[in-house]
Amino acid sequence: MKSEITREYILRKAYELFSHFGFYKTAMDDIATEARVGKGTIYYYFKSKYELFAEVLQRDSLRILEKVKESISGVPVSRDRILKVFLLHLKEMRDSAILRQTLSDDKLMEIPDIRKSVEKVRETFYSFFREICREDFGGEKTCRISQIISDLITILALSPSYIFNEIGDEKSTELFRSILKGVAQNE
Repeated sequence: MKSEITREYILRKAYELFSHFGFYKTAMDDIATEARVGKGTIYYYFKSKYELFAEVLQRDSLRILEKVKESISGVPVSRDRILKVFLLHLKEMRDSAILRQTLSDDKLMEIPDIRKSVEKVRETFYSFFREICREDFGGEKTCRISQIISDLITILALSPSYIFNEIGDEKSTELFRSILKGVAQNE
C-alpha cells in the first residue's frame, strides 16, 4: 500500500513540474526533491524520465475524458450533446500544458515511450468519440466521424493562441455543425 501511495505522489509532483516547466526543463532531481524521495526511488517505479512523462501524459488524458464524461452524464442523446462534448474536450485539451507540449513537439514525439503513449491517448479519444457517435447518431456508418472529430479537436487545440482566439468558440461551433450536417446528409 505504501509503495502505491509513493508512486502516486511521485506522479502528482511530476505532473505539477512537467506542467509548469515542461519536459526539457524538469529534471528527475527536481521531481525527487518535490516528492521528497531519493532519485533512486523514482527509478524504482519508472525506468526513465520518458516512462514517467508517458505515464503522466496518459493520466492527464484520462482526466480530460473523465471530466467530459461527467459533464454529459444525464444529458439526453442528441447532436447538441456531441457539440457540448466537442467544445469541452477542445477546452480541456487547450488547457492541458502536457498534452499541448507533447503533441506540438516533434522531437518529443520521436521518443518511443512517449510516441506509444500518444498513440494510446489517440486511440482512447477515438474510442470515446466512436461511442458518442454511436449513441447520438446510431449505426456504424456515422461513426467514421469520430476520428474526424478527434483530429479536429487536436488541430484546434494545438493552434497558436492568436489563431485560436480569432477562431473562438463561435466559429469552432459553426465548423463542427457543418461537419455534422455533412455527415447527416450522407446517411
